[in-house]
Amino acid sequence: MLRRLFVCSVALLLVAAPLFAQERGPTPRILPRPVASNSTSGDLVTLQFPNSDVIDVLHFYENLTGAKLVIDNNVQGKVNIFLAQKLPRDEAVQIIEKNLALNGFSLVPTGNDVIEVVGVNKNPRAAAVSIISDPADIPDGAKVISYLFHLSYADPQELQGVLSQYLSGIGGQAPILALPKASALLVTQSSDVLRKLVKMVEELDVAPAAVESEFIKLERADATKVVDMLKEIFDKGTGTTPAVGGIRGVRNGVPIPPNVPQGDEDSGNAVLSEDSLIVGKIKLEADVRTNRIHVVTRPINMPFVKKLISEFDANVEFGKPVTRPLQYVSAGDVLPVLVQALTEPGAENQQGQNGLNPNQQRNNQNRNPTPAPNQNTANLNGTGGESTLQVSEELATQPVDTAPQAVTVGNTKLIADSRANSIIVLGNAEVVVKVRMILDQMDVKAPQVALSTVIGELTLNNTEEFGVDYFLQFHKNNLRHDVGVGGGINNNIGNVLGNSQPIIDPASLITYPNFALLPAGVNAYVAAGNTLSAIVKALDATGKFKTISRPTVFTSNNKKAIIASGMEIPVPVSTINASTGSTLPLVGGGLSQQSNIEFKKIALQLEVVPLINSQKEVSLDILQKLDSVAGTTQLDGNAIPNIATRYIKTSVSAPNGSTIVLGGLITDEKRRNRTGFPILDRLPLIGSFFSDTVKTKNRTELIVLMRPEVSLTKLDLYHTRQRFENKSHFGSELDEDDAPLPTEGKQLPSPDLPPAK
Repeated sequence: MLRRLFVCSVALLLVAAPLFAQERGPTPRILPRPVASNSTSGDLVTLQFPNSDVIDVLHFYENLTGAKLVIDNNVQGKVNIFLAQKLPRDEAVQIIEKNLALNGFSLVPTGNDVIEVVGVNKNPRAAAVSIISDPADIPDGAKVISYLFHLSYADPQELQGVLSQYLSGIGGQAPILALPKASALLVTQSSDVLRKLVKMVEELDVAPAAVESEFIKLERADATKVVDMLKEIFDKGTGTTPAVGGIRGVRNGVPIPPNVPQGDEDSGNAVLSEDSLIVGKIKLEADVRTNRIHVVTRPINMPFVKKLISEFDANVEFGKPVTRPLQYVSAGDVLPVLVQALTEPGAENQQGQNGLNPNQQRNNQNRNPTPAPNQNTANLNGTGGESTLQVSEELATQPVDTAPQAVTVGNTKLIADSRANSIIVLGNAEVVVKVRMILDQMDVKAPQVALSTVIGELTLNNTEEFGVDYFLQFHKNNLRHDVGVGGGINNNIGNVLGNSQPIIDPASLITYPNFALLPAGVNAYVAAGNTLSAIVKALDATGKFKTISRPTVFTSNNKKAIIASGMEIPVPVSTINASTGSTLPLVGGGLSQQSNIEFKKIALQLEVVPLINSQKEVSLDILQKLDSVAGTTQLDGNAIPNIATRYIKTSVSAPNGSTIVLGGLITDEKRRNRTGFPILDRLPLIGSFFSDTVKTKNRTELIVLMRPEVSLTKLDLYHTRQRFENKSHFGSELDEDDAPLPTEGKQLPSPDLPPAK
């Protein structure tokens, strides 16, 4: 029984052994280990390792070479080597080494037939890598070694970048170490790749190409600007396309030559294109002191660079300067207009040292001036506090500037000569013609306005609240002309009375409840027709109106005219007290006193800016200002005069030749006169029986009558002057040649107009 069991067990083991052998993984085929010395290239082997373990391939490689492999623990994975035909043993070894290198495994020979196998993603230098510097010592196959490249001309750091980019492009590892001080490179790579790198470095590490250094003198252009333009051209020419050749570095400041045929460099050795304007590199520096450009580049580039510089330094051919004298407009005023007319949309103009900003328009007459912070202003409030107006004491004026102004617009330069009042144009003929056409339209004589003014004082009685009421009644009884009332501080009387028209029916102002709706201190005007002389004569005859002055001024359209009359009074502004012993007069306490005096203006001032809307109507900006002394104030024993200032600013529109009456500045004066017997009138208690005290109260209003007359042509101006000849002492001195004869009923052309072609 026991014998049968033993026989069955042995039989089962014999049957199960082949089955266990089939379940195990594939095992490398055991071939007879050849002897290295006896192996020849004629021995044929079979390489068939489809999806095989790398360890099996390494064992087969060990049998082929007879070397001793030291395998890293990280060496694992699959490889595919399958060749249908047999091949010599040496070729089989090389194919296995290349396949392992492609899969990231490194075979590092360490001597004595020992090869270390380094796994994927591990630096081969972790093993004992051999370092060689002679190409003849590079081993066959694809074993990993370190090669030391000794460089003669190339820059190690730049060459490191080139080789790293080259090796990364082919998928290999690129452990490259640059040694700038030794001018060398240490590259760790497989031997077959190193053999290619040796040939590549031999082509790159060559003697530098010859360069030229030259200073180029500029006669007209600025060296700094030309250098900037050249750099921009060369940067655009080489910014997107690499330069021809491999290395463009420098060593000890010398440019490294390009990858072009060596020998005599002429125009046939290199071809310039739109992507490469120059061959190699170029260095440009501007010498500001001598206005020269220092150029360092290859001889092939020098003629092209010189030609560019000469073109930038070319003479700018401006046309002959053309001077256009101006007669009626200011050169400084028209210069910004010319700049804007010549400037293309989106372009920028350049201004010289005394240039003018074209966006800064000069306006000599501001019809709505805003008071400056340091100017004295006054608040004129309405009766109900509905409006507050901030006005300046004087209309805005611009200082006169006679300095020349120059502006460059494109290739044209415009110069405004304020001293000669002319425009100088430096540019081509087209620009000159355009400037002349613009100036012909602008340089025309402005219409003139004659302002005949009568300034007087009107005495008011107790029943009259405003002088304009007297004028309304006076007009009703004596004159037969249309009368209108309007104006006011806010120039909105029509709206206050519920009427949108600026000219108001005087009948609505006869009743004082309607007139009381106007703001306090109203500046009313009466369009009393063209009877200024008749009005003044009739008013003087009543005894209530006293004429102070009758000035007549001429002014251009939209230009300010000023009529002023007054005086200056001394006002102490500071007092200095000194100790006794000086020559100054003594005051109480034994101190001498010295005062600094400043003169203040006390004047009646009228400022008018006329604007001709049409031949029948004139708009006037009027500022009426009156100063007076209103008592004194005692300060430290000094009597300081009080200066009362009243002024009204308004805008009115009136027909040509009509008379405007402005009022509203009322003065109340109270006087007390005492008369009596001398000595007796001063006795206490009984002195009043020998004296008489009279109290008087006077109410006067400053009235301004103004008549604007428009002269649109020279003939109109002549007729206007002719009417004033007999009214002024200088009438006979007027030159009749300045205007045409009255019989000529037509307007003459301006003498500065160009002749018709």
